Amino acid sequence: MSVVPWLAILVATVVSFFLGALWYSPVLFGRVWMREAGLGDRPECGGRPPLRLLGMTFLLTLISTSVLSFCLAPKPGVFNGALAGVVIGLGWVTTSIGTNYLFEGKSFKLFAITCGFHVVRFVIAGVLLGLLQ
Repeated sequence: MSVVPWLAILVATVVSFFLGALWYSPVLFGRVWMREAGLGDRPECGGRPPLRLLGMTFLLTLISTSVLSFCLAPKPGVFNGALAGVVIGLGWVTTSIGTNYLFEGKSFKLFAITCGFHVVRFVIAGVLLGLLQ
């Protein structure tokens, strides 16, 4: 890639970050996710400072969105961006998490919530990258 589409990457990262906040909130799957993950009703961020945790989450989201962008051709369009999101979400992320969850004995509900988020997130990020590049 000769020119990195940083604005597109940043927009897709911010949207993905806020999608995660909604996805794991009580409005959508937060309560079930907390129960299935064994976090109880009031997770304490694993004893980590919440701002640091959110900052690291944003950084990791930025990295993964950047990698998605690098996998796309210049000006990929909406369809190819969405297709790349599906392929990465289902083909890489879901299979990797699934392998871990099988050995960890995690529930199918937790698998569906976690992997569903990543598939939707990568599809939306792919669409945004396709639109904005």
